[in-house]
Amino acid sequence: KPSGFVALEGEGVNLYAVGQDQLYHFDTTLPADPILLNTVQLPGSARDLVVDGNTLYVSDSRGIQIYRLTEQRKLRLLTTVSSLSLGGTTNTLYRSGNSLWAAMSNSRRLVEVELMTGDYNVVRSVKATSTAGKRFKPRDVLHFGDLLFVATGNNATVELFALNSTGGTPVASLNLAYLVR
Repeated sequence: KPSGFVALEGEGVNLYAVGQDQLYHFDTTLPADPILLNTVQLPGSARDLVVDGNTLYVSDSRGIQIYRLTEQRKLRLLTTVSSLSLGGTTNTLYRSGNSLWAAMSNSRRLVEVELMTGDYNVVRSVKATSTAGKRFKPRDVLHFGDLLFVATGNNATVELFALNSTGGTPVASLNLAYLVR
């Protein structure tokens, strides 16, 4: 049993939750009385969840698990993008266009995984290094055009990267420590 949920996502009448090593799928047609439809055992500890239509991307300690919700409302594993192929374990996920961005705190990197071909290859890798050259643990990510905004968690900064074809360059740092005193 999970000690708590680490991520929730909804799409239509479907509610998804991940906690510990479980993925839960609920029908929320009656929001005050959700019905548990599916429980899936994850290969690792759950970290995050992103839903796009009938496709679910689950970050866990083993990589990214990609599921499809079938017409029968069953969750079917499509593939796993292993932490080995990603170059580390993923934490936060962010879907942007035809890509999935993953923040990898332990390896202090961010990677972009392409979604168009179905091969789920890493197409960009960005070292989490500030403009001052200091490495940090990325906590969250937002992709906007050719820019990548990266939250640093306890460091209370947002680091801005200009993206190129294979990676990114740190270009600015927004210190927000005064907001979290």
